[in-house]
Amino acid sequence: MININKFISIRKKLGLSQTEFCNGICTQSTLSKFENNGRIPSLKILNSLCDRLNINVADIMDVDSNKKTSHKLFEADFAVIQLDFPKVAQLLASINKEGLTRQEDILHYYYLRGLLALNLDHAETDALYYFNTILDAHLSKQNKIYHLLALKGCSQVYDLQNDVEKAAITMTSFSLQYPMFSLKMKIRYYNFSLFCVTAGNFMVETRIMDNLTNY
Repeated sequence: MININKFISIRKKLGLSQTEFCNGICTQSTLSKFENNGRIPSLKILNSLCDRLNINVADIMDVDSNKKTSHKLFEADFAVIQLDFPKVAQLLASINKEGLTRQEDILHYYYLRGLLALNLDHAETDALYYFNTILDAHLSKQNKIYHLLALKGCSQVYDLQNDVEKAAITMTSFSLQYPMFSLKMKIRYYNFSLFCVTAGNFMVETRIMDNLTNY
């Protein structure tokens, strides 16, 4: 959890008003909502604000023994934004998956593992495994944000798969780590792949029509 009072205290010690402080980063309203109502801005904005205070985001985090894992996951999120996937790998390696107890942390962990598999290891099958673990978990119904993020992750994988046939081969193939994907996952994969192909064809046809109209 972010210690907003500490954040405000550092800003005031520097003699900066809200208007002066957020100039060029965000609106005064955004900063006010953060400081007065606890509405946390995007990580990009938060990092820029902390940079202006000459501190790191970690410096205003309240971290106790029960929150260290959540803090590492938060750091990994920021590393993803910076496309620093080696750092994501380092942070996730320091987390004991079996020791995760909070539902949100479990889903968060699998989502980051999926992104890591997709962007660093280029292991599309592994990425699908992690994203589908979230989609198949009853926990995701209580944390809809991770359900939606997992769907987005799957769409990224499908986008890399050039056609439905290749997707079917991937889903039905055997691997040492994951013997075989469930039928439910195969059906979900096929439906998403079909959707992506259909949407792609529609976009191409739309561009053709636009070009003919402009011509």
